[in-house]
Amino acid sequence: AYAFSNASSLATVTFAAGSKLTSIGNYAFAAASGLTAITIPAGVTSIGAYAFSNASSLATVTFAAGSKLTSIGANAFYYASALTAITIPAATASPCNHEP
Repeated sequence: AYAFSNASSLATVTFAAGSKLTSIGNYAFAAASGLTAITIPAGVTSIGAYAFSNASSLATVTFAAGSKLTSIGANAFYYASALTAITIPAATASPCNHEP
């Protein structure tokens, strides 16, 4: 949790091919205001609450082919104000809550 929160100069996140990452924790990229795009590796099964909240420049979220995502925590993209559209993988059982 809080791994890259408030990392305002963080613009790019790249996961290595074959990444073993299985979850993105609560508040992991919260207030990472310089982050503009991220591709979530296929092996990620959960995104925590407020994971990308206040990531105000985040415009693109892509899920890798074969995504195993099953849950998105409450308010995961809260105030990600540059995000205009997102396609949630079909297997995701609990979509996020996003309040304006």
